[in-house]
Amino acid sequence: MAVLNGLSEGQGQSPTSIADAVEMFELCISAVQPYATGPDGLNRMAAAARYNVGRCYEHGRSAGDAADAYRTAFGMSHDTDSKAACNLASMLLKLDQPQEAQSWLERACAINPADSLANVNLAIVAMENGNLDRARAVIQTALASNPGNARAHNTSGAIYQRCGMLEQGGSAFTRALELDPLEEDATLNLDALDHYY
Repeated sequence: MAVLNGLSEGQGQSPTSIADAVEMFELCISAVQPYATGPDGLNRMAAAARYNVGRCYEHGRSAGDAADAYRTAFGMSHDTDSKAACNLASMLLKLDQPQEAQSWLERACAINPADSLANVNLAIVAMENGNLDRARAVIQTALASNPGNARAHNTSGAIYQRCGMLEQGGSAFTRALELDPLEEDATLNLDALDHYY
């Protein structure tokens, strides 16, 4: 509370802990909650502050609290915040809930089909959940919207590899490294492909 008191007295202190930052965002939410700024009572500021609470918890390594905050932010946004859905999915993966994570990534992609990060993450989760056809379709969407995304090419290579399409997998890993020579996962995947196959 000292941090909040200092801010209200004009001292301009920044938060010194995750708990202080969360407390500051909670205060912001309380202050703006009565003021809707969008249609049907949508309060973008409160939703954004709740999203930032999730970021604080994520930074503090509390996946469960972060997931709860992102889920609430998504609801506060009237189910329109694709970033909250995507981040929620990441936390659900940390909590070993891959099926629910895939569902949230599907929502994120439906809200913003051009979101390359959500599409790549959805392709990865679909692949891990054994749905290779879905993974291949989604990664093609990610590559179409952002052909310069090295991570998307690396993910494409992993999907091809899982499908037994080793030549295509190697080409995708190579393309990832052409785009970003520091893409460590692509280097490891290409080395493993060369070594084991």
